[in-house]
Amino acid sequence: LKKNELLFKNKEKPSGIFLVESGIIKIISPYGKNKKFITKLVGKGGIIGMEAAVIERKYITSCQAHIESVIYKIPVEPFLKLIYTNRECFNKIIDLMGKELDFARNRIVCLSQKTGKQRLAEAVVWLHDFFGVDDPASGGTVSVAVKPSDLAEFVGTATGNLYKLLTLIQGLGCIEYKYNKLKVLNHKKLVEIANPDQKEFGKE
Repeated sequence: LKKNELLFKNKEKPSGIFLVESGIIKIISPYGKNKKFITKLVGKGGIIGMEAAVIERKYITSCQAHIESVIYKIPVEPFLKLIYTNRECFNKIIDLMGKELDFARNRIVCLSQKTGKQRLAEAVVWLHDFFGVDDPASGGTVSVAVKPSDLAEFVGTATGNLYKLLTLIQGLGCIEYKYNKLKVLNHKKLVEIANPDQKEFGKE
């Protein structure tokens, strides 16, 4: 898949289960009126589309390549035959689907219950931890460029409002954001802002 190319769209019928060989896929959920919210990033070794295939329903999210990616497609029927005839495989798939559901639920809670400031702090921590940084010794610039439009979708806000939130978080000395480069200056403070009632930010 080329960057920004769709793997599948919301409301399409399952056409297979997808394995990420390389690259990064973003899972996008619709909300409100013509709005999008990135609920998850899937990297090398990740599996996409299992739930819709197993329970035989249409996709409720869209999947798009965040960067150029190599994806393998597994046909639905052989996949279902494997899990229904192999108890160990079945149990692992059910466990994985449960974790996926918990993660998605937490992201929806983030959108519905957290302030914009908290959601931005959580998104920055998430991006920092998922992608890693170019030079940890210098404090750490997230290793991929993050456009304002993408960051707005991670936060679940309009791009115009994102700039206001960025000004607020930068004013607290937590981040620097210039030319699509996101640098974390105070990871601990970001965690505290994102989760004021928790001491640690739970990574997937």
